[in-house]
Amino acid sequence: MGYYTINEFQTYEKVTYYTLQEVDEEGEPIGDSETDNFMKRFMNTKYRSNIQKLFKSIEIIGKEYGALDRFFRHEQSAHGLPPPTSLFSTILNVSDAKIPLRLYCLRVTEEVVILFNGGNKTAARAQDCPNVAPHFNFANRAANSIDQLILSRDIQINGQDLECSETIEL
Repeated sequence: MGYYTINEFQTYEKVTYYTLQEVDEEGEPIGDSETDNFMKRFMNTKYRSNIQKLFKSIEIIGKEYGALDRFFRHEQSAHGLPPPTSLFSTILNVSDAKIPLRLYCLRVTEEVVILFNGGNKTAARAQDCPNVAPHFNFANRAANSIDQLILSRDIQINGQDLECSETIEL
């Protein structure tokens, strides 16, 4: 269990991406954001080109398309990136853009996406993969909590702007 704030991660013409940041009881950040942790874990490994492709697709979606539902893998209450392989290849304009990494997220609207954390998926189902199961489970808990906060209007969405005045307990 921990407390998290929702912070802006990256803004493009059509999508603003947010991420979760763990905070202490006083609201002070603890370590890096969920998405920064994901990037740092893989950036200086054999998965470097995979990370670059994944974040290039996030950029292209943000600049050119918007967060259309078809670009996201449905992962119970949460979502996952990269997009399904055929769309991923099309977005990147390459013949085969299959990568083993999963970055979990919540596609809130076509203009707002909250990025979480992820890992190297080595099993057919995320729940069965020791690398991604903890991130998959966290993403689904976070998605459910965020959905409830949106319904109760504790999170306000206005275009690409997301406002959340309270911390989220996960």
